[in-house]
Amino acid sequence: MNNKKVPRVHWHKRLRYWFEWLGVAFCVRIIPLLPLVLLRLLADLAGWLAFALDRKGRAVALANLQAAFGEERNLSDRKNDRLTPIFRRLREISGQTTVTQELSMIRFLKMLLPGTPVGILADLTMKMSQPAVIIRAFGLRMRVTMMHTILHKRTNALIQPFITLLQPDGQYMVRLLEPFEFGKEVSYQRIAQICWERFEPTIRQRPEHWLWLYKHWRYRPVEDAGCYSFYANCSEKFERELA
Repeated sequence: MNNKKVPRVHWHKRLRYWFEWLGVAFCVRIIPLLPLVLLRLLADLAGWLAFALDRKGRAVALANLQAAFGEERNLSDRKNDRLTPIFRRLREISGQTTVTQELSMIRFLKMLLPGTPVGILADLTMKMSQPAVIIRAFGLRMRVTMMHTILHKRTNALIQPFITLLQPDGQYMVRLLEPFEFGKEVSYQRIAQICWERFEPTIRQRPEHWLWLYKHWRYRPVEDAGCYSFYANCSEKFERELA
């Protein structure tokens, strides 16, 4: 018998989730009907409004930028299950299939063994309850997924990093980087670190392409408290993993 209590969602969150779903569903209907030039103007306006009104998200984004770039630039978790089907349909519009976190490792193995390519976000930060490795990103410790490293060792599939960049004409360009193939003796942490180091130079050059609203540095070492974003927490387990 499972006695685990289901977290209660307050009425104001349920109302917010409903309005979020309504807004996203409306945008999905109307966006394909609009010209690209108008969409870019609307996107810039929406971004400006979000930056001006979302104080919590703005604080996280600015803290991340400050932690990553320091004084190089002058800088002044939401989860809504209703939105999941909408974003899944949008992500699968080109024919690919999205995989949720549940049993994702097994599903990826079943795809890779016969040769089906899969895509993974190599910078996805993980909670302490989830398996991960600690790498250095912008000189700071970041606890990220190790799924791509495990799958590489289990299947010998190549790791093909790529980036997507917005061009001046409004189109997107996909740039394939040099693929990786590691020996069995290379650690999971080292594989994840090398993969990240292929992306960081591009993020430094084009920071607008990275999601700064995300809490990339959830945990921090005790001795480096002043270098991390305000939301980063100390954790005994994190210290043990560092050691």
